[in-house]
Amino acid sequence: MRTDISQWVIHFIHRRNPETDPMLFVAPTTHEPVAHPDGFTYTGEPLFVSSLYDGDRDQEPDMSAFGVLRKILHDGFLKAGWSYRQTKSGLLPTIYGPKAAVCFTEMPLHGLIDYATSRNAEYAVQGYGLAFLRNELFEAGARPVIYGTSVQHREADKRDAFGGIGLRTLHSSLGIGLREQYRYVATNLTRKMDWTHEREWRWADVHERFEEPGLPFFLQNKHHGFSKLIILVQTDKEAEQIVEELRNQYDAGYNDFDLEYNKKLITNTSVLSVESLGRLSINLQTVRLDDLPLRAIPKIKEVKVSDATLEKVAAAVAEAQRRAHAASQELYTRIGDAGIAGFSNLSTHDGHSEITQALLQLGHADAAGGSYMLYGITSFPVQSIDVNEAGARAAAAYLSEALGQPFYVRTFWD
Repeated sequence: MRTDISQWVIHFIHRRNPETDPMLFVAPTTHEPVAHPDGFTYTGEPLFVSSLYDGDRDQEPDMSAFGVLRKILHDGFLKAGWSYRQTKSGLLPTIYGPKAAVCFTEMPLHGLIDYATSRNAEYAVQGYGLAFLRNELFEAGARPVIYGTSVQHREADKRDAFGGIGLRTLHSSLGIGLREQYRYVATNLTRKMDWTHEREWRWADVHERFEEPGLPFFLQNKHHGFSKLIILVQTDKEAEQIVEELRNQYDAGYNDFDLEYNKKLITNTSVLSVESLGRLSINLQTVRLDDLPLRAIPKIKEVKVSDATLEKVAAAVAEAQRRAHAASQELYTRIGDAGIAGFSNLSTHDGHSEITQALLQLGHADAAGGSYMLYGITSFPVQSIDVNEAGARAAAAYLSEALGQPFYVRTFWD
């Protein structure tokens, strides 16, 4: 059996590096942010759509690889980019043509682990990634890269038909059309790192099908679909956290931008930690994703809710509402509608709990932002944040004791 071939291809995920992130650059004279397009039309018009998907979630300029992974999973798509590199001439994109690309490697798992370790110091690559079945990624439009051409490398200038259609564009005389230029890799085999060992694949929206600035995978779309996915993380603790967040995404059904998730794929997504590989009876020097027992790798679980639990939760909610009203009434009698205006509600976090799933089924909770928010428990008709919080604290204390899992108070200024 060949250990250098796999049916899986992997997208590396690395930490954000402010030095190679053009979105963080400012013009040296005006000190204003420099606009970098997400892509271009085939007539050279720049496209700017990333700002529509930034949101408030984890926007640190030096975000860790794990943080980047969490944002990708929540958004449901892999953002296409220009793969900027620092050179003697300054910051340059390495993706050619009008379309930004998402990059993948065909290296097997043992190669990825070794590569991430050896490459990490210089390039900030870590053992985080998303693995897709190669045939499904091909159907979605990804293709192997083109390492060099049969003629000398030449880039388009203003006089060429391709000039200005992209940040960097190959000259039309090279014979690579605009739709295929994203695949081109400038290759010099005399360099210390020539990149051919990556056996790279790339995807770009060459047919201009998607509103999102990248490759949808967790998002519903009519053009392609994936049957399974493997998420790679470093530690068991990270794997547990991702599984819980996938559960929350499944229960929410939509991301923060109101785009619908593919729930079937979420349920068939495995979360593999590098730490766990040591507990498997496998050779880490030759291991491939193909060799792993996917059934034994963590993923979200189905939670069945009994009628008895539904009745218990319904009764507990009714009592919590009564206690919340009484606590708010008691404080309101003493201080009135005084102080800062605001409101309070409750949250809980264990999406795999039968209690949480019962709250969802009964319509008392919604999944959002990694938590499960309870609504309608506190509804005292005043604006005082103190009065509202008093009711919420009474309800949280009761539910935590009655239902056997923690409930928390969340208070917001109005």
